[in-house]
Amino acid sequence: MTANFTQRCHPDYLSEKAHARLSRPGALDGLRIHTDELDEVISRITPGTLTVAVVMDSMDWFDPGAAAAAQQITKLNRALRMGGRVLLRSSALHPWYVKAFEAHGFTSKRVGAREGGACIDRVNMYASCWILTKAENLPPPTPEMDRMGGAQSDVTSFSL
Repeated sequence: MTANFTQRCHPDYLSEKAHARLSRPGALDGLRIHTDELDEVISRITPGTLTVAVVMDSMDWFDPGAAAAAQQITKLNRALRMGGRVLLRSSALHPWYVKAFEAHGFTSKRVGAREGGACIDRVNMYASCWILTKAENLPPPTPEMDRMGGAQSDVTSFSL
């Protein structure tokens, strides 16, 4: 490793083709980077308009017995348009909250797993990477539903 850029070995986003695409006027107009709490960001987004949300490993820190994950997943469902996606990474191969996404209108697909010493990305600090795709809308929110963490579901607890 020489820490130098080469034409043979570089990230895709540093290719000439990517540079040309990203240099066009308006190429990044749809990109929004936020450093606020996710709930605050979602509250400022028009429902049904978000196409992709990257939440990284933030849900790894949620208490599996609390309603916080279900509440956040409900808000993500309402912010995303149909077919919208959530990208997340986890220190677990099978994060407990993937079932909560599935119970709140998402399909799940693990797109990376660090098994047998395999690297799943350049950082390689996560055990898995997931894409959750919005497959159904949740019922309109009511104060009671929001207190309970979103739409009614049969999933009341999760275990590994």
